Amino acid sequence: MNPTNAPRFSASSTLLKSLSSVIHPPLPLTPRESNTLLRAVQDSFRQQLVASDVESSAVSSNDPRAPYASPNAHLGNVLKMVSFSSSPEEARKQREQRIKRYLVDPISVFEEHVSLGTATIDLARCCLARYNDHKTDSMDSQLGGSRVLKGLLTAGLLERPEHILDNTALSYNLLVALVHEGKEDLLVRWTLQEDSSRSRKFIQQVEKHFGLERATQVFFAFYERLSDPPNTQLMAQVLGVIGRELCRAAKKTGALLTPQFDRLLSTSQHWAISPAENTMIQLRFGNNVQPGLEFFASIDACSERWWADLSATRRKKFALLGMELAQGCLAQGRLNDGLKVSRVVSKRFAEQLGGSPRQPVESRAAQTRGEAAEHLEVFREMFKGALRKEKLSGSLV
Repeated sequence: MNPTNAPRFSASSTLLKSLSSVIHPPLPLTPRESNTLLRAVQDSFRQQLVASDVESSAVSSNDPRAPYASPNAHLGNVLKMVSFSSSPEEARKQREQRIKRYLVDPISVFEEHVSLGTATIDLARCCLARYNDHKTDSMDSQLGGSRVLKGLLTAGLLERPEHILDNTALSYNLLVALVHEGKEDLLVRWTLQEDSSRSRKFIQQVEKHFGLERATQVFFAFYERLSDPPNTQLMAQVLGVIGRELCRAAKKTGALLTPQFDRLLSTSQHWAISPAENTMIQLRFGNNVQPGLEFFASIDACSERWWADLSATRRKKFALLGMELAQGCLAQGRLNDGLKVSRVVSKRFAEQLGGSPRQPVESRAAQTRGEAAEHLEVFREMFKGALRKEKLSGSLV
């Protein structure tokens, strides 16, 4: 047997059990039927006791002809009563009614199981999935998410409301239902209380179901809560990656309104993972070169000890970012700014770009290499179009 089929079979089995509990709920189905069954059992036993007193001298308890010769026979008689037996046709109609009710009003089905003590997490997930996928205008006032959350607490399946985040199978459908009700702020508070690292997944789920605009609104709900002084140190850790992803999606699709996109870019210095990351965000998604110019000027002024401790990976990323920034400056006609960036990058990252860091600065400066940047091929190619007629003296780098 292929072991990779086991998880799929287990998931299918769980889903079938959940649907079976909806279509064939355990008896009693309703409190009314529960009371009817209890009264019938009590009456039956009462009649049996009376009959036993009358016939005790004439009928042996082992006589198979006795109407209640054994507990099994007695129970069989109870279950065969008209109130609890149904024809195949009646059973089919009952199943159809239960299926129809699940399709039309799944939240009520879950609440009924809560009242019977038969509710499960899987049943809640199935009912919420149906509710979310087929939500109509008539269902907007049902508050299905709040009702299921209340039912989970009543049934003892959750100790506290915020524990919904601990169950990944349930959390997505319940989060979607609660966002439908406008409870984003409450969910944001719970997420930060329980595990702030889940914020990215939460915003991704909102984007998947509601779109980029709603996801950005949830992003800023996190941002506003993290703007308070005790939480500002968590800002980049919680929002850095998802903020960049939202900017990329907005730039690519154009699905985000201009005011929201502008707000993302204007606040990136606070939520970006690092100044280098903020440089990239502003350059790629906002065509803004100024943060990059300030960033490269600041790192060029750092001590030699700082440069010595800079990892090879970061050196390579900074070099590529500098090339991209210089190109952005040229595209905007900011020639002098582009040359400044090229000098910093060529001086600090010559090895990453194919130059020789051991070559003395004086000898590098004395070289003549065409019309543009003088000892790195990448910059010569970058600047030759802009500086075709301009003669440069000395070194750009």
